Amino acid sequence: PAGATIISADIASEGLLSFDAVRMGLIPVCAVDHHGSNSLTCPKLVEADKAACGEIIHAILLELGVTVTKRIAECLYVAISTDTGCFKFSNTTSNTHRTAAALIEAGADVYPINKFFFDTKSFSRLRLEAKLTETMELYANGAVGMCVMPKSLLAEFFVTEDDLDSISGFARSIEGVQIGVMIREVEDGLGKISLRTEAPYDAAKICGLLGGGVRLGNALGHRSGAEAQGQHGQQHHRCQQQGKNLILFHNSISLLVIERSPAEAVRKLQTILGLLCSTYLHSKHKT
Repeated sequence: PAGATIISADIASEGLLSFDAVRMGLIPVCAVDHHGSNSLTCPKLVEADKAACGEIIHAILLELGVTVTKRIAECLYVAISTDTGCFKFSNTTSNTHRTAAALIEAGADVYPINKFFFDTKSFSRLRLEAKLTETMELYANGAVGMCVMPKSLLAEFFVTEDDLDSISGFARSIEGVQIGVMIREVEDGLGKISLRTEAPYDAAKICGLLGGGVRLGNALGHRSGAEAQGQHGQQHHRCQQQGKNLILFHNSISLLVIERSPAEAVRKLQTILGLLCSTYLHSKHKT
């Protein structure tokens, strides 16, 4: 509602705020985040050395003298476990585990949480993964994996948003893949490009090869933009398919791919991104 007080948590830029906050003119009064790339202009607490925003919030609650109830503990455990891939991501630290232990001691029942988020998949999700595996493009001798997920594929397998949790990192789950890219068609003709990397590779640096920046903007009179969420091997961008052209917008820089059909435009984008990731990977090997 208008006049609501907004406190941002785990959000790196205004473009990632939900509930139509930007359109409604709702600006966060403060922010808590663990993404070093945070571009919000409000007063904020950013601790980039934390693997999950839930770690920071837990410390704040303790500092304020708040009693961590079972309900709070379970909410924070969900936040931390999902932010760290159930404590598998390389940025997971001893503090992450200590915080999780404190939440368990406060009453969090973690088995059903882990079972639901990490050990359960719908049949629709399994069918989607099979198709993504079948159509995946590999570059740099299998070190770069590229997937494309059109809306028609989601409709074919009756996939819901709940089925898509963590799908952005699917390519990286393949043995040998160190840089995973997902191109997903979203609303209003937009596409979302997500990168997942393993150490020592940095998704933000790969996206920086396209110019850097995380702000939404307009170009050629069409809706466009770029979104980014942080370091720690994650980066997102937006692209727009308009007729026979596919434009990848990243801050003030746009990559225009002109082909005879939208399908060919996406194919060209796959190739460009694959070569971009391969070039970055090879440059890291030389240093």
